[in-house]
Amino acid sequence: MSKVNEKINEGIRVSELDALRRKVKLGDKIRIRTVKASSKNIGGSYDGVLRTGIVVAKYPRLAVLEFSGGTRETVTWLDLLLEKKNSKRGAKA
Repeated sequence: MSKVNEKINEGIRVSELDALRRKVKLGDKIRIRTVKASSKNIGGSYDGVLRTGIVVAKYPRLAVLEFSGGTRETVTWLDLLLEKKNSKRGAKA
């Protein structure tokens, strides 16, 4: 199996989540795919919209992001990590 396939098939580790929690600081700008501002596809799934938010609060299980216009949304650390991994793989917005 190639190294690329090994990386894609590898799971999420708790150490990766811990590292992300430590790395993210208040005031950091983060891109996240939100489904609150998206429309439903023909198959019934949501594409999501890529938005950039500023971290305004951190909690053990989630972070609070503030988007332009003052809208705030909670995002789990797992969602942030998956979005980061998808962007590294070249996923389309």
